[in-house]
Amino acid sequence: MRRLLERIDPHNALERSAVYARFDEHYAVTAGTTGTIYPGAVACLEGLRADGVRLACVTNKEARHATRVLEATGLDRQFELVIGGDTLAWKKPDARVLLHVLEVFGCEPRQAAHVGDSWTDLQAARHAGVADWAVPWGYNAGRAVADDSPQRLFHSLPQIADFVLEGRRQGSIGHSNSASA
Repeated sequence: MRRLLERIDPHNALERSAVYARFDEHYAVTAGTTGTIYPGAVACLEGLRADGVRLACVTNKEARHATRVLEATGLDRQFELVIGGDTLAWKKPDARVLLHVLEVFGCEPRQAAHVGDSWTDLQAARHAGVADWAVPWGYNAGRAVADDSPQRLFHSLPQIADFVLEGRRQGSIGHSNSASA
């Protein structure tokens, strides 16, 4: 929003605080009302949870807006923990966000992965020492997330569940017991 205002109002003619307040009001009412769930999302999350993988939703979106979107789509039941951009004193890419999730879940970085769609997500994972995985859709400032060299790039959500579950069966994925998205 800040960058958009800088482009459309470079001379600060608009009162920024009023614009932000109006945007926040509008977003609070509309968040989650038009979005659709990515194909395979529910099956992916349910499969991971059924196998004992603990899941957190970690976003820089304000927690109340993130919660509204998750509730509107029914995905709120899939996550044990939701961390918004205003939940902690830090936001991604600060490692402390994911380290907080690890602390709550009682696991080590080597036991976790963070799946994201942006450089910010990958940096947060790398800074926290967890596996940095990505999907090629979503917001990444107009750049392909593959250009940021994630450890794994998944082209569907079921691929993530298949990879984690197969790795857990083979013991090759460190018996991960947590993941964040």
